[in-house]
Amino acid sequence: MTAALEQSHQIFHFTGHGAYNSLDPSQSCLFLTGSDRLTLLEIVQLHLSAYHLVCLAACETAVTGDQTITDEYVGLVSAFLKAGVGHILSTLWRVESMTSMIMMVQFYRELQQQKPPAIALKAAQAFLRSGTRDQLVNWFTEAIALLSINPANRSFCILLADERDRVQSTEDEHPYAHPYYWAAFHIAGAR
Repeated sequence: MTAALEQSHQIFHFTGHGAYNSLDPSQSCLFLTGSDRLTLLEIVQLHLSAYHLVCLAACETAVTGDQTITDEYVGLVSAFLKAGVGHILSTLWRVESMTSMIMMVQFYRELQQQKPPAIALKAAQAFLRSGTRDQLVNWFTEAIALLSINPANRSFCILLADERDRVQSTEDEHPYAHPYYWAAFHIAGAR
């Protein structure tokens, strides 16, 4: 995995599980396939200055502690910063999968409009926070139509349809307005 990361790319997107190890922060990690992990100790040894953005769409990837390797707080974000990454999008707590997916899709749509990562994140959070029931139902319907072109996406389309139906049946005009859904996402950057 580390060799693949050091190839010349601008964005690394990780969706999965991350963990902060408060007893040994150097073992904080991103969980990969099977028992494989990418630890903080491995990340700080990489040269990732080609990356404009690392997106850690996983639970608790922004969590840090003061039991340190150096004089500063240590966590996955600081490891990627030390490795030379320009911006890191991470989360402060366990995030709900469906709203995390919406957040990431909106974030990348904003980035495609040439917005800086911090502005793109703010716009994606605003979409989720202020999105009306009807806007979100339309969002899900469009996503399902786009994804259903490929039969391999069938199970994902079923999940999206279930969430669309849940949103459509709610009496809440802004189903994802609560900060739980959008405030966990955080961006840090060195350049």
